Amino acid sequence: MKSLNQYRLCGLAAGLLLAAGQFVGPLCILQLFALLPLMLLCIRDRRIRPALLAGFYAGIAYTLPQMVYHLMPVPVTAILLVHFTLLLVILSAAAAFFIPRHPVLGPLAFGAFWYVLDYVNYTAVP
Repeated sequence: MKSLNQYRLCGLAAGLLLAAGQFVGPLCILQLFALLPLMLLCIRDRRIRPALLAGFYAGIAYTLPQMVYHLMPVPVTAILLVHFTLLLVILSAAAAFFIPRHPVLGPLAFGAFWYVLDYVNYTAVP
């Protein structure tokens, strides 16, 4: 079992790497690598609860710096905070659930889940 602090730090790092491109445009390349350590940590331990914690911290670290930087109103900040935190919690829990199940079908199932989650995010949520 990994320490919960590792999940917290990994979630914070993932969220900040995802948000870096919002502040300085050329840093958007960091988004390619933002979720890799988070997913690897969730896969190795194979437990859903720490993955939920890591996703929660990633969502907070992704959303709050952007809201402060862009000076968004409090209601918009609250809505986006809940929305993006929930997305990253679901994504990290799905990584911990799908990927360790099978060496080939697990990552394929996770990729399909990510696609459906992204599709629902951009079509169902206005």
